[in-house]
Amino acid sequence: MKNEKGSSLIVVLLIITLISVFSLVIMSSTVNSRLQFNSTEKTNVSTDIAEMGITHYYTLFKKLAKEAYSDADTETIDWVKKYSKNNKSKDEPTQQEIIDYFNEQFCSNLLNYQEVKINYESIFPIENEKYQLYVTNSPSETACAKTLNTLEFTFTSIGEFEKQKKELTGTITMNKGNEINDPAPSHPPDSNHFKYIVNNKIYNKYYDGSVYFKERIDMNGNSKELVINGDAYFAKGLVLNGNVTLKINGNAYFLDVRKNGSSGNICVTGQTFKIQDSTLIPYPLPGNSCSSNNDKWDPDSLNIDVEYN
Repeated sequence: MKNEKGSSLIVVLLIITLISVFSLVIMSSTVNSRLQFNSTEKTNVSTDIAEMGITHYYTLFKKLAKEAYSDADTETIDWVKKYSKNNKSKDEPTQQEIIDYFNEQFCSNLLNYQEVKINYESIFPIENEKYQLYVTNSPSETACAKTLNTLEFTFTSIGEFEKQKKELTGTITMNKGNEINDPAPSHPPDSNHFKYIVNNKIYNKYYDGSVYFKERIDMNGNSKELVINGDAYFAKGLVLNGNVTLKINGNAYFLDVRKNGSSGNICVTGQTFKIQDSTLIPYPLPGNSCSSNNDKWDPDSLNIDVEYN
């Protein structure tokens, strides 16, 4: 009888011991899960805050880039107005000189903003917490060199929640754009597209609209000038001899172009094409000082990539 009671007591004690052990294991697992959950929650919140920093700075950078562009535009217009006074050998700067000046002013304006300088740092409170935002790299003068077509700007946003931090890296890129966004036509425009139809080789010095020349145009001798405020179509071709001036504020279509001598002033602001078998072939006009290829920095091309560290 005593042995049975002793055995029962041992079994009870063993059960109590096992329950205690399992309880400790379960409690430890619960505590670990809870700690892990809390850590994950803090990481998620700090990541959200860091993402807010990325969005904030990208929006700010875009605003500053547009302001820098607008200021550079105004400064370039003023520079062009003063150019003829300071450079008596030339009447006006070439299109490429204008673009180069604009790009220099744009980069200078952008890099002068306090928020764009290296080591810019800003701390913003959010619901009694904070996220940190600071620039780790910024474009230098070499990043704005004429030979580059992409400006790259890297910054870091750190989100912090209850001493848990998350760091994100944002990379903003900006490209040089082309203001000529119209797709290239595949076929020559009909003569009805033009305001003036010129049937012979005699032409005016100035046309206030688009012109269709049915005959070949020969521009000969010094001080010859042809200015067209619109598109121009040379059905039988164009010959440029000597010191002549040709300005077309639009697209130009040529059967062929012959230029005798290196002097003269040619400016076509639009696209230039050769007419070949009733189709249009893009044709970079030699000596065109107003090429439509635009190498200006374009704030609308801004893009951002985010790296989760």
